Amino acid sequence: MSLITINSKPVYYTLNPASSSSSPSSLTLLFLHGLGSTSSFYAPIIPLLSSAGHACLTLDTHGSGLSSYTGAGNSITSIAADALGLLDALAITENVVVVGHSMGGIVASHLAATAPSLIRAVVLIGPVNPNPGAADVFSKRIAVVERDGMGPLAATIPTAATGSQSPSKSPTRSYRESPLKAAKDKLSSILKTSKGLFASSAAASADAMASTLSPPPGRMTYQASLLGSDPAGYVSLCRAIAEAAVPAYADVRAPLLVLAGEEDKSAPLEGLEAIMEGCGSTKKEMRILKGVGHWHVLEAWEEVGEIIAGFLKGV
Repeated sequence: MSLITINSKPVYYTLNPASSSSSPSSLTLLFLHGLGSTSSFYAPIIPLLSSAGHACLTLDTHGSGLSSYTGAGNSITSIAADALGLLDALAITENVVVVGHSMGGIVASHLAATAPSLIRAVVLIGPVNPNPGAADVFSKRIAVVERDGMGPLAATIPTAATGSQSPSKSPTRSYRESPLKAAKDKLSSILKTSKGLFASSAAASADAMASTLSPPPGRMTYQASLLGSDPAGYVSLCRAIAEAAVPAYADVRAPLLVLAGEEDKSAPLEGLEAIMEGCGSTKKEMRILKGVGHWHVLEAWEEVGEIIAGFLKGV
């Protein structure tokens, strides 16, 4: 876990090497999270992917989590530039598998289209497909945050965007506790440095809130991320989505995996099908997660991890 300055902005990141018990692959997985989230969104699947031999690099987008907002604004291209800057700083120059959730899916598609020599494969998890209606949706959300802070969103979005699925398998104890601890630790850090609506009491309540999480991490994790968000940073990312251009999907040639939530209202199936059809990849597949909403990793983390690990065997 480290802080580094990239493009005059602080960027919080974690680089997890491949597990020592596995044969390391040549791949580095770069994880890009969505709006109102942090890199901890991916914490539940890192142990499995690390044990499969892959290095895993996560970062908090500028204005999210522990990457403090500087006031410089955000755009899809600036987020992509920050990710490229981090890779360059870490001397990672090839064989990158970019994994993007929601807003991060736009960035991942942009990277795959514009840096083909760097990107070995693409995994899109409930990616947002930019459309004209987004500007109106996010202008209303911006108005709510600027008027009332993050509280109203934290009170409604975590429940509205999850699906009806309950875990179908009981994870093993060792597999389950590691991602849970990572999520708790990250949650405490975010709340203790919060600039959100409840910043004054965040430090005192952080450990208590984190201790209420039960595996697998779920709605509470995302609610805490929203409450701990810097409203100005969140607004800047809303604008980035509202103003996003449609990525040059036809220029995406790397192998592509798209994960869709059957009950995802934020990234509905028709939008994901359009992305699939538009991408120039000769190897591409979509997997639909039954009963899952928009927070695929938090709702079905074991299934998501296994699907990604299986896909990477053919990359």
